[in-house]
Amino acid sequence: PFFLNSTALFAARWFAPSQRDIATAICSMANPLGLAIGSLVPSLIINDNPTWKDFFVLLIIESGLTLVSTLLLLMIFQSDPPTPPSPSEEHHQIINLKEDLANLLRNYQYLILLIGFSLGLALFNSITTLLFQLIQPSGYSSEDAGIFGAVVIVAGLFSAFLVGIIMDKTHAYRLILKILLIGACGSGIFFVLILRPSQYYPLAVSIGLMGFF
Repeated sequence: PFFLNSTALFAARWFAPSQRDIATAICSMANPLGLAIGSLVPSLIINDNPTWKDFFVLLIIESGLTLVSTLLLLMIFQSDPPTPPSPSEEHHQIINLKEDLANLLRNYQYLILLIGFSLGLALFNSITTLLFQLIQPSGYSSEDAGIFGAVVIVAGLFSAFLVGIIMDKTHAYRLILKILLIGACGSGIFFVLILRPSQYYPLAVSIGLMGFF
């Protein structure tokens, strides 16, 4: 949660106001990209009858990627840019966690957003985690689940990049959010209706639409 929620602060600290929406969108795409890789790669290494060697290879790959990314972060990343991107960033606000949290919990507009985004994130994580269990009764394999998982996340990455550019230009946050919510509901219904045997490509399309919205 700390890394996922640091993207807005990172964008505010390093980018000018006109660039922050797209910077936040790109930073937010890192986690889904990792999920896409994590959904696809294990299905290529772990088959239906795995051995301890298969899991060992998978864990070595994951450990190596984590080590490389950590070393790059420690050696390259700086806490602050050489020059502030905007005058407002020359003076950082002091964060009072207790007071700020109390103010947020009294803000009903924030609570509505909190509940909405929590439900959306919970639904997304549930689908990506339990995708194999959802499609297995219809005759799809674990490899299909890995591919579908990658499809939903790649579609989400494309959507995040596209929507980030649109928001950066228009700042129509509420309108875009409403459109995405309607699309998410429609794609979820389409997924339920199309979840039948021998519907590989229509099912992939429905899963991609869920990822997009």
